[in-house]
Amino acid sequence: LEGTKIWRFVAPPGAIVPNYEEESGVFHVDNALQSYRLPSVAWDEDVYLSSGWQSDLSLYASRNNDVSSAEDLAKLEEHDREQKLSYLDDVAHNLDLLSPCSDFPLELNCDSDDDSTLSVWTVVQKAGDLLVIPAHWWHQTYAPEPSIAIASQRAGSERDTTRVVRHILETVGNNDCNSLPEILRMEEGLSSRTRGKEIVRRLFKLLSRM
Repeated sequence: LEGTKIWRFVAPPGAIVPNYEEESGVFHVDNALQSYRLPSVAWDEDVYLSSGWQSDLSLYASRNNDVSSAEDLAKLEEHDREQKLSYLDDVAHNLDLLSPCSDFPLELNCDSDDDSTLSVWTVVQKAGDLLVIPAHWWHQTYAPEPSIAIASQRAGSERDTTRVVRHILETVGNNDCNSLPEILRMEEGLSSRTRGKEIVRRLFKLLSRM
C-alpha cells in the first residue's frame, strides 16, 4: 500500500514440480537451510492460525554503509521516483550491498542430477504490487524504508479462492462477471482443487491486459 520492500527467494531444484522423496531438491534445500517447523501462535499456546517452516539463516545479514538511508530514499523519491526505484533494484540484486550471512549455503551437498546451485531471485515490491509466493520457495523480506502491506498466509481452494479472486478483480475495477472467462466467474469452478493452476493462469492473463 505504501513504501517498498525487497524480496529475495530461494528456488531449490524441484520447487516447480515438488517431489517429497528423500532425494528431491526441496528436501535438500530444506536441510541446507537448517529448517524447522514453526507454528504461528495466536492469543494463547493452544490456538494456531497457521504453521510453516523457519530458517535462522539470513539473506540480509549485513548492510553496506553505501546503501542509502530511509531518509535519503524519501528525498530521492521527491526528486525522481523512477530513479529511486532503479536504485533500489540495483541494491536488491547486489549481494555485496545486502549480504547473506557467512554460512548461507549457495551450493547444495547432494548427488542429484539437478543443478546443485541455489537459485536466488530478487524483486522490489512497490505500492500497488500484488506478490504471489510460489510453494516451496524460501523467502525473506527487507524494508529499506517504512512500508505498509497486507498479506495472507494462503488461500484455501475450498474456502478462500472465490473471495480472493473477487477482491483482486474489484481492486482493478473489473466488476462485470459477464466479461470474465468462465473459469473466473464466481461459480463452482473457483472451488475446484483440480482447476487451481488454470484459475491462476487465466487470472494473471487477464490482469496483464489491464
